[in-house]
Amino acid sequence: MNPMGDPALFDFMENTVWPGIEKRMRRKFDTLTIPHGDFLDPREPSKGWIPLGPEPRYLSNYVGLRNRLAVLDEQYPYVDFRTRVQGAYHLLISFLDLLHDDRDRIVRLVRDADRRTVERGLNPSPDDRIIFGYDREALKRPITIHGYEMEVEGEGRYAHFRPTEVRRTYSDIPYLAKYTASQTVRFPRGYLITVDDPRIIGKLREHGIVVERLVEPVHLRVEVFTAVKLTGSGRSMQGHYPSEVEGRSTLEERDFAVGTYYVRTAQPLANVAAWLLEPLSPDGLVFWNYFDRYLAYQWWPEPMEYPVYKQYDTALLATVTVVH
Repeated sequence: MNPMGDPALFDFMENTVWPGIEKRMRRKFDTLTIPHGDFLDPREPSKGWIPLGPEPRYLSNYVGLRNRLAVLDEQYPYVDFRTRVQGAYHLLISFLDLLHDDRDRIVRLVRDADRRTVERGLNPSPDDRIIFGYDREALKRPITIHGYEMEVEGEGRYAHFRPTEVRRTYSDIPYLAKYTASQTVRFPRGYLITVDDPRIIGKLREHGIVVERLVEPVHLRVEVFTAVKLTGSGRSMQGHYPSEVEGRSTLEERDFAVGTYYVRTAQPLANVAAWLLEPLSPDGLVFWNYFDRYLAYQWWPEPMEYPVYKQYDTALLATVTVVH
């Protein structure tokens, strides 16, 4: 669901996989299926059905950023264990059957998505954008939810919704699973990283991103991000207290020494690299505290320069690939 994913893969999942799985599950296993989600407002179900969100911290979205297909298989929680196991098994079989039947098309889809990603990185235009702020819209196809009427206990954020014994079918509910851009930055030709930090470089390599190092110095015009505020979250998330950064970007001339790391975007995992390295990314390495030591104030408040620089102009760079 991440809007940086390839549009052709979105179209295939929405218009081929989703209805195809529903049909297979109903005909072969006499089982209804529904996209993952909850009511936007249980007091007014007609407002829509929403999934968790588009962030790549959710695995299926992450796989989508890698130009591959992914699904989340979850089972209805209010039935017995045996029924849930059978549901998971039947859903998996249905997916495997569909993938087998459409295997040639799927191979072409992911191959073409990789090719488009590499071609964009070879010559990105000002119109090529990295999306990390979203608006939510409904897909063209509404959904039907078989549920119960609900009673509300409590007020506001901590209200509790309890199902009654009265069954109810909620028809023509908007599925708010299309995320469109509300906040973007320009997509670069590459990122230059000036800190020799094994945690940062190692994390990029763990994701499979190709990282290079300069073997000759170079002078470039780059985009410089200067952080003016770094705020740590007051609540823990996955063992982190995530950081949010505020700052400004400028174009400046800079010298880059031998040994500077370089991540070019002419590679299939460019979207993953961009999400990890953009300072404002809500799931990037800044957010997950990898750059705190380089952006946090020490003795007095002053702007701190983010040690990752965006390259837009064409340049011949002498590099070697990092292999460990």
